[in-house]
Amino acid sequence: HSNNENLFNSILRDPLRADMIIFLSYQAVKYVIFHELGHHYNGHVAYTKNKCHVQKLYLEKNDEHNQIDPLDYQTLEMDADACAITNSIDHIISLILNPEEIFSPAITSLISNPIELLQLCLFCIYSLFQLLDEDDKLQEIENSRYLPRRMRQIINIDNAYECIKRKYPSLISKSDFRDLCLLTAKRAETLHNLVFEVYTDANEIAEQLGKKAQEQVNKVFTNWKKIKPELSKYALVPLAD
Repeated sequence: HSNNENLFNSILRDPLRADMIIFLSYQAVKYVIFHELGHHYNGHVAYTKNKCHVQKLYLEKNDEHNQIDPLDYQTLEMDADACAITNSIDHIISLILNPEEIFSPAITSLISNPIELLQLCLFCIYSLFQLLDEDDKLQEIENSRYLPRRMRQIINIDNAYECIKRKYPSLISKSDFRDLCLLTAKRAETLHNLVFEVYTDANEIAEQLGKKAQEQVNKVFTNWKKIKPELSKYALVPLAD
């Protein structure tokens, strides 16, 4: 997508930048893998198979087998996101505590404090959502399989800090963590806009975080309590509250 055809070739000729690209890509891919594993381990696939009698997680709206409404899909995605962010942060904390596990000593030498490693992980996940952008128009939120990506990110932030609080409570305070997430989001938005020659629409952000979206999130959390007992029948691990 860059106008400079030599950009990525020149980066890859620099061993340190090449290692950094691999490390950052790994953080993003790791999140995707944990998300998909969440669908399986938390019983989503078996749950939908039982309801729809087909071996598919998602069915088209007009599929005669589809017995699952969009709110249930949004709830399953929220749960898979929670699995992904929790395991991603857990892994980063492991690297913070055991920096020798980072594959590149050069990268380790660039990181002056543990918070930078945490920020790299958050940056990759935020950027991933930008690249995969699954947003539907807000007026169709009730019919979408996904919550708006920025709302999903806010839920991720809360789940991430819960993981930090359990695994490494002295790492960062809740207020400092929220500030770090905001700074990271600004950097990710700026770089995304620069690379893809787009701009962040303030109205879009306001809509994605507005009253209608918040009401839908509340419906998702309420629905989680409703479908959790059924999901538990198929889950391979204990489900979160």
